[in-house]
Amino acid sequence: MSQTKHEIRYPNFWKEPIDTQDENATPRSIISFPFATKGKRRTDLISLSYGARNGVGSVVMMENSHNWDSTKTTRDEEDYDRWDKITICNAHSPSYALPVDISGNDYNDLIVTCEYGESPDEMDPFGGRICWLENPGADADEGEWVQRDIGRFPGVNLVKGKDMTEWVGHFTTTFSLQAIAIAKSTKTDTPSPLILFTKPPDPYTSRQWLFTVALDTSFTSIQDLLVVKSKDEGLDTVIVSSDQGISLARYSNRNWHQKALDITNPGLSHLSGQLCAGAIRKEPVSFIVCGERQRRGSFTILQRHSCPETIGDFVWIPRVVEVFTDGDESYSVQDIVCADIDGDDVDEIIVSVDGSGPKCGVYVFDLQGDQIVKSKISEEGANNIAFGRFGSRYHIDLAILSNSFSSVSLLHNHFVPSLIRPTFSGSELSFRLPRSPSFASEADILSICGLTLSLVILPPDASFHLSSWDDGAEAVKVLHGSLGWIDQSSGGTIERTRFPGPPGRAISMIVDCYEGLVRSGNDGAVFIRLRPSHLTDDTSLRTLNVLPAYFPCDVREHVFSWHVNGVEEGIELNDEAPQSRNEGKGTFLTSIEVDYSQCRISRISNEWVFGLLRRRCDN
Repeated sequence: MSQTKHEIRYPNFWKEPIDTQDENATPRSIISFPFATKGKRRTDLISLSYGARNGVGSVVMMENSHNWDSTKTTRDEEDYDRWDKITICNAHSPSYALPVDISGNDYNDLIVTCEYGESPDEMDPFGGRICWLENPGADADEGEWVQRDIGRFPGVNLVKGKDMTEWVGHFTTTFSLQAIAIAKSTKTDTPSPLILFTKPPDPYTSRQWLFTVALDTSFTSIQDLLVVKSKDEGLDTVIVSSDQGISLARYSNRNWHQKALDITNPGLSHLSGQLCAGAIRKEPVSFIVCGERQRRGSFTILQRHSCPETIGDFVWIPRVVEVFTDGDESYSVQDIVCADIDGDDVDEIIVSVDGSGPKCGVYVFDLQGDQIVKSKISEEGANNIAFGRFGSRYHIDLAILSNSFSSVSLLHNHFVPSLIRPTFSGSELSFRLPRSPSFASEADILSICGLTLSLVILPPDASFHLSSWDDGAEAVKVLHGSLGWIDQSSGGTIERTRFPGPPGRAISMIVDCYEGLVRSGNDGAVFIRLRPSHLTDDTSLRTLNVLPAYFPCDVREHVFSWHVNGVEEGIELNDEAPQSRNEGKGTFLTSIEVDYSQCRISRISNEWVFGLLRRRCDN
């Protein structure tokens, strides 16, 4: 994704509901489904539903509206965005599905686990069925797909991977494709083995695939697996999260071997539950995200400390990224995925958090060097997150199953370009700007006294539209460069710079010009814009942070405090003016930095607000 110098792209996703689940079904999860291994088709979805208790569930393909074939069916214009639902399999309690091309015809088939039982504590002793559904290609929407058995094992379950290649690989042989699964149980004294299914030479005529059990006494309560592909077309390695911590499992010299992952603080690894691998450039496992056991409210990443030739010799450093639980409020991390949603060749971490407080929602954690920047992209939490090219072939979008299991929605990826970078210097919120901007940028900062203050940066000789005086007073405070307009009353040219006027002469901040059109000078302009707030009509001195939703969470949570003579002064929410022991000009502790220098050029002062209010009252 190309971008200009100094430009920052902030994550901004817009939500599109695509399905309301059937009240008679109990949906379990959604999975991204690349229908074909080649071509330009957009990503579809697979929905798994349990059905009524002891009833028959279903595997449903949700066909992307972009993939609608107009030569087969017709639609009214209002139905162009409809995702068709096609039941491709009926089965008892389908628990997971894996897309992989078993038939070799460039269409992804589905490996499905079902007949699991009521719960990990009530497993069906004759169940744990795993089968594959043959994708009929162009006829995929004409009914159920052909089912063929792979095998059975009590408690068998596929584990969620980053993409379709992470469940399959070559674990004991390089000659045949193999799928790996686990037998899940909550009983800590019950071994949890790895189960391998090896594809036969002819999967159409074979009654079942050859299955073997690996490390059948080494682990208990396996939570998740990661498959690390071999770089030399050899055998793949498995990372296991269990009661024994995080371990490496590998087949060599005709035997399975396992050892603990080399972590600098191994105590943290025993809390791990869900695992997810993050890629940086061409290295698919550059870091590992570890969710906490039982979906608690925190997660950790393991970052490489050393990078030898084989992953078994890596040393990992744990870093607790976020703890969502706060005081009496309890939150749980429902799902974690890693995907490069901004196109910078570094995977972001997408986390869904459930709870009754304000921290509930979907978050993006962006690794930027030693920093991890957190942004909130949805106020609604999700039980399940999937990603794929749902709306565009050129970037990754997200699909979420709501916490109530009642709806499936898309979060369309739409990064916002901006030249305004908010950052902290101690407790002070600063905005860093380039000296030579390539395009105009604006960001709302705060609302106070019924006014919204925003920061605007303009390139040289650029126009910008404000509201005219008749539409509601707007005012400007120039911080850098110059800003000019044609005065509507006199027809003369008005110019404002950061420098005050002659001594004893008051300079109006009000912009009274034709159609609200202002223009920057040869050096561009940076200015504060003051306009009537559409968020609140509260005219007290309470400050409301109105920074855009796509800005990082720490910036959006910042509280603007009044400072008088350098001392912070708190005000009660019902006060009409700051009550202070001191006398002097009040300011918000906020600064603007140009071209990444440390030179402060202005602070937001309450005198600006009071001056504008007086002018509005006089008129």
